[in-house]
Amino acid sequence: MARGYAIITENEHSLTVNYEDFGALDYEATYTLDANNKEKLWHALEAEGLSGTLKEMILQRFGFYLEKASFSLFCDSNSIKYSLNTWIS
Repeated sequence: MARGYAIITENEHSLTVNYEDFGALDYEATYTLDANNKEKLWHALEAEGLSGTLKEMILQRFGFYLEKASFSLFCDSNSIKYSLNTWIS
């Protein structure tokens, strides 16, 4: 199984976190947060004692492959709303 690094794209209006996994099936997940929920994520990560840029904190908390913890579970537990698009082949 080959994993792709998390791709994190941020601008003033949104945050996108993309993950790819190339195993028996190719799988891709893309989380998109609007500006308000991007801010909530920032504060939730800071509350855990993380620091740095938002991208750095995401990588510290969830790993380069998003393998350390579930991004969606963290967001759900902290009332952070996101849209999720997945692709499987």
